[in-house]
Amino acid sequence: MALSPASSLSSLTDDTPELTKDVDLENVYHLVSGVVRDLSLPGGSISLPSEAQIEMEKIEKLLVGGAYRPNHKVAVVGRTGSGKSTLLNALLGCSVLSAADMGGACTSVVTEISYQEGSEAVATVLFKTRQQWETELRHLVTDVHDANNPDSLGKLANIYPDRQDLKKMGTVEKQEMLPEQSKELESSLIDNLLDDPAVKDKLGNASTVSGTPKDIREKLKPFWGAATWPLIARVNIRGPFPVLSSGIVLADLPGHGDADIVRNKVADQYMQDANTIFLVAPINRAIDDEGVQNYLKKHISQSIIDGRIAEDSVVLVLTQHDVIGSNADTASSKDAEIEELTNQLKTHKSQKKQPKDSKHSRLPETRKLRASLGIAMCQRQKELAQGRCLAVISALQHKYQSIYANVSGASAPPRPIPIFCVGSSDYLILHDHSPTKTAIFSSKSETGIPALYTHTMHIGERQGVSDAIHLLFLTYQLLNQSSITVEGDDEGSEIRLEKECEQEVASLVQSIEKMFAMIVDESSPLIDAAKQQSLHVFQAVAETHKWNQYLALMRRQGEFGSTNLNALLTSPIADSESLQRLWHVVFNEDIPRTVLHCMKSIHTAISSSVSNLRHRSVDKSLHSIETSVQDLSSTITKGITIQQRQARRIWAPLMKTRLSPQYASVAAITPGRNRFARMKSNESFIEGSAVPIFEALKAGIKGALAECVELVQAELQHRVRVIVRDVTVITADDKCPSFLAKARADKEESILK
Repeated sequence: MALSPASSLSSLTDDTPELTKDVDLENVYHLVSGVVRDLSLPGGSISLPSEAQIEMEKIEKLLVGGAYRPNHKVAVVGRTGSGKSTLLNALLGCSVLSAADMGGACTSVVTEISYQEGSEAVATVLFKTRQQWETELRHLVTDVHDANNPDSLGKLANIYPDRQDLKKMGTVEKQEMLPEQSKELESSLIDNLLDDPAVKDKLGNASTVSGTPKDIREKLKPFWGAATWPLIARVNIRGPFPVLSSGIVLADLPGHGDADIVRNKVADQYMQDANTIFLVAPINRAIDDEGVQNYLKKHISQSIIDGRIAEDSVVLVLTQHDVIGSNADTASSKDAEIEELTNQLKTHKSQKKQPKDSKHSRLPETRKLRASLGIAMCQRQKELAQGRCLAVISALQHKYQSIYANVSGASAPPRPIPIFCVGSSDYLILHDHSPTKTAIFSSKSETGIPALYTHTMHIGERQGVSDAIHLLFLTYQLLNQSSITVEGDDEGSEIRLEKECEQEVASLVQSIEKMFAMIVDESSPLIDAAKQQSLHVFQAVAETHKWNQYLALMRRQGEFGSTNLNALLTSPIADSESLQRLWHVVFNEDIPRTVLHCMKSIHTAISSSVSNLRHRSVDKSLHSIETSVQDLSSTITKGITIQQRQARRIWAPLMKTRLSPQYASVAAITPGRNRFARMKSNESFIEGSAVPIFEALKAGIKGALAECVELVQAELQHRVRVIVRDVTVITADDKCPSFLAKARADKEESILK
């Protein structure tokens, strides 16, 4: 069986700016899929050892759907009304999304936009499953049936406009029922509503519309009505959008930081898993608005702790660069010219008693003055916009440096964070050559969109190269492992090298465990402090909520409206600056440095083991192994980063799990006199159960970090065995069957030339 040759990517480094021009991802896919196909043939002459089978499974996961498609997710997040949808339209080159004329509903769910070739765009609307809607429906019906909640009733009435029986919920007749009768009616109604024609055919299904990219927005409008959008889980749009051709997936997230805790959670989860984050804020509020300032501070701090700054995977995008307003008090170099033109126009208007013929003769001059004044005023606005952009960028860079110093404790300033000022509306006006709308910018480049467009493309290109290199080295290792069986004297040297490398791995794991123990020790007194404040938190929530709101909060496991009781109870831990700083130092500085030291030691051991070889292909093969060690370092660091992002967000979910039985107990309290007072049994509960609840948090963080260590250790041990086997291949040329040695030599020449 012939072995497929690999591509030549060994010379690629992070310092090479034109990498992506030399990488054909389709060729990478065909190469790797060919190798996998050949090695998977039944009865093939090359058997797959267990280690090779693991590599095969990894490759097959990367080749999702039978093709190699880079999938770099960029989460576009901002507060409601920040201009996210208009920004995305400008990047895409046409108005695919619109929050304005859809009442904002289009960003109540995640909308993912990706690339596909051709002239058509396709949008798929994924509806919630029956089980998902049943959970939400039960909350809505119970809110109305038991607490006469008008908001929930209005939502139900929109979704089920023909159901007259909904109006009977909350009436006197219902309130006079026995509890058993009331529950029976409620349960029967829920079953009936799930099978109602208004929702039955949608739940668990998907609807697809297609057309030109400009048509998609109109075709999606029917789904954004109040009767449909609450049933939607996600929207996927694919189309010929050039900015996405490098493998970028843009995600328009629900408005973040508004009064809906459910939408906030959806956005938070997507941001945690996204490769890159675009933080969007209106430029005119980025400095002076306290809400926007707090929003930016929160997410910049989170990005620093998450390791995104080190990855260059967070970008600030300041929208409404093309919105200036009157700005009468702001000086401009155009002020004198505008004043002169204004005075000349006033002079012309004041000359009303001139003869008719003379008046006609002044018309062209008047029109010329008005046109000149319009141009001067537009130039003034552009000048003010550009000056504001520079001032805001400078202020935000200083703000970012201050946040970074506070979170990291570092004295040296970080690299500047990418910040773009964009005028999305002006860009679309210039792009569409609209004759009826006026832009203050005279060229697309002045709007800032082309610069952000290029930056977005480069993000996808860099990630595509990184993915391609990783995929090819997995394939290279797979071929080595499936081709060679070592016997005789070389087995002893392999064992010695493997033991030496395993010692380095054990030392690394021990160092990581010590660092994690520091985090556990730091969090312990913070958990105790949160325990001491827990009763006050319950009391404060009860005082600031009406009884029906409090009941809805209990039914939804502590998450309703803008309140997240679980987060409030654990905020002394999650928001602790000392823990944040330690977390950042451990995960973003100490662990990467320790991993790098371990990889250097492994590289030294490998070099020593082959130092006496003089084979013609040894240098090239060693270069491949060196790159495999570098790839391992990157993979381990990336894996730890993903694990730490999950672990850092563990506090509120842990609290929710521990309080779940109590939430259910309070929600089940029967209607009647002093019901709100009876619901406040939470306070006596937390007084009696705080110790085991908060001790569970200590065990939870310890377990999450231990799981991270186990995953790192397993990956390290597996990959080190693979690398040791690759080294053995170099020393085993004379022992290989001739056809395998030749196949490997041909493959090495192709990969490493």
